[in-house]
Amino acid sequence: MKFKKLLQVGIVTANVEESVKQFQAFGFEPWTVLPFEPHMIPGMTMNGEPGDLRFKGAMYRDENLEIELIEPVSEGLFMDWLKEHGPGVHHLAFKPEPAYDDFVKEYHEKGYKTALEVCDGEGTPCFSYLDTLAQLGFYTEIHHGAPGNPDDFIDK
Repeated sequence: MKFKKLLQVGIVTANVEESVKQFQAFGFEPWTVLPFEPHMIPGMTMNGEPGDLRFKGAMYRDENLEIELIEPVSEGLFMDWLKEHGPGVHHLAFKPEPAYDDFVKEYHEKGYKTALEVCDGEGTPCFSYLDTLAQLGFYTEIHHGAPGNPDDFIDK
């Protein structure tokens, strides 16, 4: 069980629009900015219980990496992070080895917990935030495939 390739840096911020401007000042463009509502991410569980999150998101993507900015607007995983740690790196997404299903199974067999999981079985890409806070200082996100395209969430 290992992380193969860094795919995404997830950063929680108090103001997504202001953070986008700061990244643009360093040449990171273009960005897709949109609100995320519970109906856009079906099948979500948090700490094993049904859950939902509302947040403003911004995505930057180049050929090697994705940067996700997250401004929480409801209680939950992201708001908890902002309150406890302030703005900053919340999660890193990696390509797992073995593949997603086997990785998650082995991870749980070792006694580790999943903080958030989305997998509705209806075509939405599966992804999980593994609770690696004690080991790594941040959550680790893994996907069934590559991270999702932010355009997939528009008008849903």
